[in-house]
Amino acid sequence: MIRRSRSNFECPARRYPPRGKLPRRVVSSNRAPSILYELYRSNPQSTGAIVAAVESVSYSTAKLSDVDDSYYYAVGCRSCLRNVRLSLVRLRLTLGDGYAVADVVKHLRCRTCRSREVTVTFLAPHQAVGNLWPLFQQPAV
Repeated sequence: MIRRSRSNFECPARRYPPRGKLPRRVVSSNRAPSILYELYRSNPQSTGAIVAAVESVSYSTAKLSDVDDSYYYAVGCRSCLRNVRLSLVRLRLTLGDGYAVADVVKHLRCRTCRSREVTVTFLAPHQAVGNLWPLFQQPAV
């Protein structure tokens, strides 16, 4: 019978580092700093560049005079799940130029079930990208 001493015995749990303390794999390359430096030198950026401001309004501060139909304003009923895009130009004609966009929800009601439990979706024109693009193509009612 062969006896193993405690120091020669290899526990399977000790082959792996303890949880939360995984060894770091460091990839070292001497070319990386020089490539970044070459990219920087080949395309220098101006330090005092002026970035043009995006002219969009926020939902909480916008007035109906600030928005037009390029913005996406849709209402969804929580009861019957009906969704419709509303024309902000028509709302402006009905409620007036100085009316707050956030207060329009108080006047809305579902045409199908007459419920006032509605959800408003308000998107600015610069958000018409990716999967949101088809929403902006819907006709406003």
